Amino acid sequence: MLRRGSRSQAGSAFLALEVVCRLLVWMAEGASLEECGVRATVALYCVRPDLINEATLEKIGHLAGRSKQAVHQLADSFRETTGMTS
Repeated sequence: MLRRGSRSQAGSAFLALEVVCRLLVWMAEGASLEECGVRATVALYCVRPDLINEATLEKIGHLAGRSKQAVHQLADSFRETTGMTS
């Protein structure tokens, strides 16, 4: 028998798991380990920029040897995949 609130907790846990899975799959879609790292950095930029010292997408692109536009496209892709709005 489920206690009161157990279903909502289970639903919340399932939703959190879905979000984490989407994040990991999106990061793993990188063609190389380096690309996966850039994707992870862009994900942090979108979710917790404080963890990357508030780096801008332009700075991330510069450090990764990618254009500003390419990094912006990754950020847009991340937001679309995870359902976040820009």
